[in-house]
Amino acid sequence: MTLQNRTELRSFSFGLTLPQMESAVELIDLQPCQNAFIKATYQQLLVIDGVAWLSMDGEDVVIKAGESCILTSNKHRHPICMSALGGKPVTYALK
Repeated sequence: MTLQNRTELRSFSFGLTLPQMESAVELIDLQPCQNAFIKATYQQLLVIDGVAWLSMDGEDVVIKAGESCILTSNKHRHPICMSALGGKPVTYALK
């Protein structure tokens, strides 16, 4: 996903200024029928576009565009599994 207007990022609560965010936050695209395995502990995941399904610590979590969650410590050190829902790609960022 290409953000045509970078000011859209200002509405998300990473606690960074826009210049800091542009340099610190990488937008990641995940296509339908793909899985991402994230080895993250206490990072904030923000869904920019689409809907994401996460499996972490045995629980299922659905996050929509504009929502975020904290990736919790994984009891068993398994990576968090993430997929796009609804047959559309999902764009997300980790902080």
